[in-house]
Amino acid sequence: MTTMLLQVGAVWASNLALAWMVGACTAAFWLRNEGTGWTLRCRLWLQQSCRAAALVCLAAYLLVLWAVAAAMADVPLSEAGAALWMLLAQSDYGKAAWAAAACLAALAFWPLSPGRSLAVLVAFAFSRVANSHAAEQGLLTLPLLVEWLHLLLIALWVGGVAVAAWVVLPASAAGGGAAPDAYLRKLSDAATLALAGIVATGIFNAWRGLGKLDNLAATPYGVALTVKLVLVALAVALGGYNKLRGFPAIVAGQAGARPVVVLVLRIESVLLAGAVLAAAVLTSQAPPAFG
Repeated sequence: MTTMLLQVGAVWASNLALAWMVGACTAAFWLRNEGTGWTLRCRLWLQQSCRAAALVCLAAYLLVLWAVAAAMADVPLSEAGAALWMLLAQSDYGKAAWAAAACLAALAFWPLSPGRSLAVLVAFAFSRVANSHAAEQGLLTLPLLVEWLHLLLIALWVGGVAVAAWVVLPASAAGGGAAPDAYLRKLSDAATLALAGIVATGIFNAWRGLGKLDNLAATPYGVALTVKLVLVALAVALGGYNKLRGFPAIVAGQAGARPVVVLVLRIESVLLAGAVLAAAVLTSQAPPAFG
């Protein structure tokens, strides 16, 4: 139980850190042509937070590997050192882990531009899914490519919402500037595109993992998936409000619109963090169709 809890918690932290990095880098990229004082400070902070998140993600990923080694060797965490070294040194799992760690080290310690950071994050995400159930048929297969795209799109949506809610819009208000209209349009378009892709890739993954609809209620995997879907549906409703009402109200300069949008975004970010936790639980469960 301790091993499973560590694995779920570490996967959750790793995925949240990945989402933050994607959100921070995309926001910094979208704001790159803005020359106002608050945007310059905001971009600098976003880039620094991306480096900090890379360190958090690296630490969480090492904990994931520790838990996986303990589970594979069927030993307590305190006795998993030898198993972890064998996993890293003598398996394809270890090769993918080293590649993922190298990507995170580059993000943490090299001064990369937002665009290059996003390219490294794409490579990191591929290394991550190379050690998932999706890779059981090999690399460059349809299940793995779909899972790779699914992970990136979730990171784009979750990270974009979180960064807008907790950094960009509050920074624009504190800086006394108008709301960044171009940024809001790009955020809205990106979230819509990400959601469409998440639905498509999620249906594929659910069909592949569940095997049949009865498993939604009859297995721990299905229950976790159901919780994830409910949280995502609530987040979609809030995102729809901002897209149709909130963001246009800010662009039109309506009084009091920005605080409402920020509140809705923050609630949405909490719901999405819960969905990411449910997804982390899914990774600890064998899909029913694979049993």
